[in-house]
Formats: sequence, structure tokens, C-alpha cells
Amino acid sequence: MTAPTYLSPWPSPAARVEPADLAPGGHGRIVVTVDIPDGYHVQSNRPGDPFLIPTTLRLDETGDLALGAPVYPDGETQRFDWTPAVLDVYRGTIEIAVPVEVGTGATPGVRTISGRVGYQGCSDSACLPPAELSVEAVLEVGVPRDPST
Repeated sequence: MTAPTYLSPWPSPAARVEPADLAPGGHGRIVVTVDIPDGYHVQSNRPGDPFLIPTTLRLDETGDLALGAPVYPDGETQRFDWTPAVLDVYRGTIEIAVPVEVGTGATPGVRTISGRVGYQGCSDSACLPPAELSVEAVLEVGVPRDPST
């Protein structure tokens, strides 16, 4: 058995806001993209064993933005030689979406939404220590739209 050679750092997650410009009262979503290196997996947000480290996304609240609960993708079920449990894992590239609403009284300007992706990277035979990666998304709060137009 070969020990993992890709220890760290893992690629930083990317984040975008859809749409990038929201008026006060507008709704959108923050999409965080996580690239998992080839030969590795992470537990999904709902791992198959309660003692395993789930993948999580935590975004910091920012005054006039209301953030919803993250929406995680479905994982793939897999068995490994080291456990009798069937696990739910992510491989490749995944996207986690978080609903965002701009408060009706928000002033126009740029908002930076910061957060952290928590995970534990594993190969088929060994796991790395749990880790967190920082992530940031930029949202432009525009001028309120005139409802008469």
C-alpha cells in the first residue's frame, strides 16, 4: 500500500454570486466550487458513519444580507476495505449553493462574504487530518429598481 503523496495545500475553493449584482430586496445564491484532487475523496455532508468528518460550508453573516442554509450535492456511495460501512463521498468537483437575500434597506456598494469549507481528504487507504480552507465571494448591491418601470 502506498501512502498519500498529495498532503497540502489542497486547491482553494472558488466562490461566485449569481447574479453578481442584486438590488435591495433581491434574491440570489452564493455558489462555492470545491476541487478535490485526483485520487482523493472527502466525506459528503451526510457521511455514512457518524464518526467521520462531513464536508461543511460556513459563511459569515454580513449585516444587510440574509444567508440561507447551504445546499449540498448528493454524494456517491462507496465501500472501502477499512470499514464495513457504506460511505457517502464526494470526488472531483462539487458545488455548494447558499441562498442570499439583500435587505430592503441595504445601501448600494460592494459586500465581501467570507467563510470556510471544512473537510477531511482521504485516499482509498488513508486519511489526512481534518482541515479548513477560506473562501470569499463578492456581491455588488445595486441601486433599488424603480417598481414603476
